[in-house]
Amino acid sequence: MERKRHDLIVVGAGSGGYAAARTARDLGADVALVDHGPLGGLCILRGCMPSKALIASSDRVADVREAAELGITVSGLEIDFPYIMRRKGELIRGFAEYRIEGLEEFPLYRGRARFTSPNEVLVGDDVVLEAEKFIIATGSTVAPAAVHGLADTGFIDSDAALDLERLPESLIVLGGGYIGCELGQFFARMGVKTTIVLRSSHVLSGEDHDIGEALTEYLRDDGIDVLTEAQILRAQRRGSRKSLTVLTRGVEGEIEAEELLYCLGRVPNVDGLDLDKAGVPCHHITGIDVDETLRTCNPDFYAIGDVTGRHMLV
Repeated sequence: MERKRHDLIVVGAGSGGYAAARTARDLGADVALVDHGPLGGLCILRGCMPSKALIASSDRVADVREAAELGITVSGLEIDFPYIMRRKGELIRGFAEYRIEGLEEFPLYRGRARFTSPNEVLVGDDVVLEAEKFIIATGSTVAPAAVHGLADTGFIDSDAALDLERLPESLIVLGGGYIGCELGQFFARMGVKTTIVLRSSHVLSGEDHDIGEALTEYLRDDGIDVLTEAQILRAQRRGSRKSLTVLTRGVEGEIEAEELLYCLGRVPNVDGLDLDKAGVPCHHITGIDVDETLRTCNPDFYAIGDVTGRHMLV
């Protein structure tokens, strides 16, 4: 069993972990990073950057369609979806390669991290790392699909939506948070018949009521059917299409589309870390509790980013 020691070990090499590692190194610490997934982090690979690259294309589509309001007539609009996806992929590869170059300046241990004590972490099956301080920056994952019948019916999540090879004819978005709104508007502007289903009276239920109400109407102006105050009871197949049974203001009904997009949140990525052995309690929904300095109840452990269960935005 190989053993190594560093001043600080950062578990997770995404945006938060990389920023923390650079800062600590610049202050003179011996820093190492641990990560088991594709290098680059959620923001670059499956979050902010790919979604914004796609939205840049859909924004141009919206501009062209609204050009007549400014006295500009545009005919023959065509959407080359495969090209849009290729462009997104090329941009993301460039960002990821740049990030990897930065990560390679550090000792980087590849494998799943599992704590065995408050000052030791096992990486994979054959490397034990010791440190005085630790930062947990493992990010988040798509929340489990908790809708009855959804797994058997089949669906895509926000990660898969960013890598589609073709546009579905129609789409139902489950969830009216920022991810559902963002992707729903993108697909609608690409010409997909889009419905967003949510339990609250307006999208972005955690934000100011007036903002949520206004955005709901903006989405409807984009041609999206926003179904509010709707409880999703179950999902099922109807031939080649997929269907949701929903209860809306006491009335049960059914809506269907070619594809279902699951956007009912993300959860902190803490499974398998065995943080309890390090004296750091965590929860699979709320994540790791931290104070205003991002320190956990173990004074030698900090947690940053999505894993704290706070606003999951970079």
